[in-house]
Amino acid sequence: MERTNYYQHQTFLARQSQNTKQLSKSPIEEAQEIVELKKRRLHELRKKEATLGISTDPSILMEIEKLDAEIKNLENQ
Repeated sequence: MERTNYYQHQTFLARQSQNTKQLSKSPIEEAQEIVELKKRRLHELRKKEATLGISTDPSILMEIEKLDAEIKNLENQ
């Protein structure tokens, strides 16, 4: 499964799960869950980067940068 599709799928599943559990989550709680998902994905990508070293695919490095920026942006809101 393509990385972007994987992330979108995980986000979709998290949203479905939260809708099933509780329909009245605040926007803050939703944002916190999204940040947690992004942090988990970022952590996995950083582990992969550490394992592959200089052979890390540039798309992984780009996704790390993107997720890092998105997390910082969401946390500053």
